[in-house]
Amino acid sequence: MTGDVVGWVGAMKEAAGGVHLPAVFEYGTMDSQTTLGAIKSLHVTLMENQGFQHGYASAADEARIKHDYREMFYPSSPDWRLKVMRDSRAMFTTVMANWPKLNAP
Repeated sequence: MTGDVVGWVGAMKEAAGGVHLPAVFEYGTMDSQTTLGAIKSLHVTLMENQGFQHGYASAADEARIKHDYREMFYPSSPDWRLKVMRDSRAMFTTVMANWPKLNAP
């Protein structure tokens, strides 16, 4: 990855003589790898952009569209959130267990 916050923070840390181990996790929130999922994702994005740029037809439309847009990035499903926490904890546990090997001269 280039041009991201992780790289920017890492460059600052390394410039100061520190050690930096970048980690970026991406968790799927929609089935956007399928045709229908991709169309839904595109539709929600277009609706949010149109509403932001030109206003929403009603307060109800605005609430629904903003809810759908948030769901694309941070689903409200407790099961999804719990899985993300468990998967992240497992990954961090693995990374930290191997940290001494990564830092070895």
